[in-house]
Amino acid sequence: MASDRAPGSTAPAADGGDAVTALRQVFLSSFGSSNPHTIVRAPGRVNLIGEHIDYNGYSVLPIAIEQSIYIAVGPNTDGRVHIVNHDPKFESFSCDVNDIHNIGNPPAWHDYVLCGLYGVHEHLHVPVRSGVNLAVLGRVPPAAGLSSSSALVCAAALAGVSLFGSVREHCQPSEKDGQVEHSASTENEKKCLHEGDKQATDNGVGSSHNLSPGFTSSPGGLSLHGVSYEELARVCALSEKYVGTQGGGMDQAASLLSVEGNAQFISFNPLRCEAVTLPTGACFVVANCMAPANKAATSDFNMRVVECRLATCLLGKRSGLSWRQVVNMADLQRQLGGLSFDRMISLVETTLHEEPYTLEEVAEALDIPPLEVVSSLLSKNTEHATSFCLRPRALHVFSEAERVDAFRRTCDLWRDGQSHQTPDETLRTLGDLMLASHESARLQYCCSHRLLDDLVQLSSRHALGARLTGAGWGGCTVALVPQDSVVSHCKELYDNFYKGMGVAEDRLSDVLFCSSPARGAEVVWAAGEAIPL
Repeated sequence: MASDRAPGSTAPAADGGDAVTALRQVFLSSFGSSNPHTIVRAPGRVNLIGEHIDYNGYSVLPIAIEQSIYIAVGPNTDGRVHIVNHDPKFESFSCDVNDIHNIGNPPAWHDYVLCGLYGVHEHLHVPVRSGVNLAVLGRVPPAAGLSSSSALVCAAALAGVSLFGSVREHCQPSEKDGQVEHSASTENEKKCLHEGDKQATDNGVGSSHNLSPGFTSSPGGLSLHGVSYEELARVCALSEKYVGTQGGGMDQAASLLSVEGNAQFISFNPLRCEAVTLPTGACFVVANCMAPANKAATSDFNMRVVECRLATCLLGKRSGLSWRQVVNMADLQRQLGGLSFDRMISLVETTLHEEPYTLEEVAEALDIPPLEVVSSLLSKNTEHATSFCLRPRALHVFSEAERVDAFRRTCDLWRDGQSHQTPDETLRTLGDLMLASHESARLQYCCSHRLLDDLVQLSSRHALGARLTGAGWGGCTVALVPQDSVVSHCKELYDNFYKGMGVAEDRLSDVLFCSSPARGAEVVWAAGEAIPL
């Protein structure tokens, strides 16, 4: 997509050099005269298509955005973890270095930092010890569906590896059955779903990152102190479950593995990230509906995860499979011989009824007691649930996975000069897929919001298609807009949405901006280097 931005619709400046300077000043004022050891950056993301299907095992298609979370990190000798924020509205936090596993429920902002540190300590055996100072500066709008929380986890994990990773070789992880062996001494560890904790494999991703001390680059991708970014993405996805979020890994992979200038086709088990060239002639415009979207604050997100899990079990059982051995919907499709998406949709329509299932119905269908459904298939914050919408959730997952494949196929045909469509028709196809995705999220997955729907409807005049992006229930939309219509599109949204929401015109870029595919996480400054301009 073109990277030119229209007046009034520009992204808030990335200001990497300014962020580093500001963060270094906060670090010095908070922790004394010593410079930080390193400053790292992890971007947010916009998912172009493929909502709520990563944790079902299907591929997704996000881009990293310029807006990022920055963390300055350095050692201390008092044996404590000190976390401060550039924004004074976020309270500072301190704990003993041995207590980084004590993560709050519900989580505070600093708990996402602890998630990243504890994740690399527990699963990569990066020894977080002696004490550590961290200063955080956030440029990703919070609770906007742009993955600010995952970017914070990724930045904290990268900061931990940059500071302590050089001594990792003295603490080799033990393995059992292909998994990192975990202790089971805390409640937080029990929250973790171990089925996702598999050894990562190289994915062949290249990058334009500037290499800092400790970095290596190889055909297998970037690594820092011997920790590959693929491995780090896997661990960050696993670690975010400590705050109770049972995602599938898209956000962390997009933040850590993205290549500048391309969308990322991210698939799982094994984790793999492939660059996708986007057609020219249009750009993606992100619009914040200004209704907060915090998936860790309610059970809505995890309820969808549970409903998909139950639907998978029932479909597997009634298809003659051992339902306990079916991991997710993608695995179900594989075990059924790789049926087409149309066949999977037909299976859902003929197997699952439209009305919500009761707990007793699920138990009877699986031939287990209701208490076992609760203990083995529900999560901690959904164990109270007694009604489950299975058919619509499964219909969304299979149709959305098919749309992702169609989106990528359309892009690849355009890139290779093999498309039978005109450029305008190609863009229209992508827009139609995005709009169909939103309608499925709204009607089948029930994760939209009236303000998101308003933005999608207002976008129809100038955009080729629009959809919610992120988990939903608030946050942002993303619209595919022809380059020559961006100004008109943004004016339409300002006049008919943001003006009524009280947004001043000179603050419009805080909530409405074009997004070009940015590069993934990196160390942006190390002790002894000049501050970047």
